[in-house]
Amino acid sequence: MEKLTFKLILVLLSIFIFLIGGITMLFCLRYLYSNNLASIIGAGIPFLSGTLMTVGGIISLAILLKENKIN
Repeated sequence: MEKLTFKLILVLLSIFIFLIGGITMLFCLRYLYSNNLASIIGAGIPFLSGTLMTVGGIISLAILLKENKIN
């Protein structure tokens, strides 16, 4: 029972990280098309971190679901 609960928490955390990364990327997207260089740099850094969070969430979710499917 504890393994199932722990895996469920990890799956939910992976989905949450994936969604937060996507929301971060969408929020910064409007600033990336600005003419102001400070806005572009200021939006580029959170956009890249959102990309890393999205990819990390997808990879961890894939690993967790793959382990669950084999067992």
